[in-house]
Amino acid sequence: MNKMFIAAIAFTSILASCSQGKAPVAANEYKNKIVLGAYSDMFSYSTLDESQLTDLPKLVDLSADMTPAKNQADRGTCTFFSVIGLVEGAIKKDLGKEVNLSEEYLNYAAKKSGPYQQMEGSIVEDNVRGMRTQGLLLEEDWSYQASWFEKGRPCGDYKASDRSAPKTCFTHNKPNKKAMSRLIDARGITVTSIPKDTNAIIRFLAEKKRPLIMSVNVNFNAWPNTGETDFNEEYRNECLTTPSDCGGHSIILTGYDMEKRVFMFKNSWGKDWGKNGYGTIPFDVVDVYVNEVLYYAEVPSEVKLPEGKSPEIKLQKFDVETYANEDKSISIAIDSEVDETSGKMLYISSYLVKKSKNYVAELPSDGNTELVRLSVDEKEATGEDYVRVSTVTVPKEENQIAINSTETAGLALTAEMFSLPSIDALLGNPDYDKFLRTTIYVHTDDSTFKVLKRVYTPVQ
Repeated sequence: MNKMFIAAIAFTSILASCSQGKAPVAANEYKNKIVLGAYSDMFSYSTLDESQLTDLPKLVDLSADMTPAKNQADRGTCTFFSVIGLVEGAIKKDLGKEVNLSEEYLNYAAKKSGPYQQMEGSIVEDNVRGMRTQGLLLEEDWSYQASWFEKGRPCGDYKASDRSAPKTCFTHNKPNKKAMSRLIDARGITVTSIPKDTNAIIRFLAEKKRPLIMSVNVNFNAWPNTGETDFNEEYRNECLTTPSDCGGHSIILTGYDMEKRVFMFKNSWGKDWGKNGYGTIPFDVVDVYVNEVLYYAEVPSEVKLPEGKSPEIKLQKFDVETYANEDKSISIAIDSEVDETSGKMLYISSYLVKKSKNYVAELPSDGNTELVRLSVDEKEATGEDYVRVSTVTVPKEENQIAINSTETAGLALTAEMFSLPSIDALLGNPDYDKFLRTTIYVHTDDSTFKVLKRVYTPVQ
């Protein structure tokens, strides 16, 4: 059995790659979450003539043929999501099987060769080539991970744009042998391109009833959380003068509405964006501001899916002890055993929490404790919002690693943190019980961390 022991830890084009940089903070919350490709100006001659489309249905909605929207989170991986979404939809339509395929593996497969081995993102053509030569995996065999470039993660000393970063920062190690034994042969799946022609796109959606991958420019001022997107000369000029406010993206067209003159599309920003992960984009935007080919998928022959289920991660033990040191710092010792972790991102954090003694409860819980937030001045001084410490572990291919206090930095809350005025005052306040809330998580497909176990230990 594969085990990981955590022992006594003292705690087409660059446009389509979605890979060049994180969008800056703005009122639109997704501008602070999503990584887009560098802005590349696109302009096209109009091919829209609605008088030639009167024989078509007024509304075409192919969303029922699609699988649920997913979340690329803080990585430049939109083309992996669009290709996987397109293929999942084709398998559902052609074979009547709903599958959840691994974007993480497609990222790995596409980077086996080509120019994207040491950078975020890719292009559709390279993704398709990787799929056909390297196959596919199910999401359960190798789940999507958060960016390794965030602070405290394996590549936190590098930036996502740094091509000198180790290759594993971009490929995220490799799936283990058990996962690879469940590889799906994807040679029977075809992905075909069509020229960009607005009338032809509408007719294709109506007659072929197959979704299309499309590259598009995003100006976050015109991509609200409602999903009703837009682009025009004003937004284009904003992008030309301030390209950091914009970027390239890859989406899946899933239909149209003649009366509203919009295409519907599936996005990769999670189900909370738009309407359950779907948005709209006007005919005129596609007609004038898109000039790249589009792609559709077909599954003309049977694709054999692996039988049974992939082994699930199992937490065998998670014991936590805390030690108050003479200098006011606190060390956290953890003794843990976790099975079937290979290829998954494990995250351990410890937060200072407080509970009012007026709240009657034998033990603290998430419902009756409060994370201790730092003041504005303290936040500026420490760079932290809370009193916390964390560490991330990504087991390698065979999932047999040992981490202990002699091999990794200590998991400890510093004396400086506990000497902050508001924290020092809290520790001396008899009206509150104080605890360290220590949690082990595993990163999951929906870009969140699933709690495996949470332990509260009192702070004296």
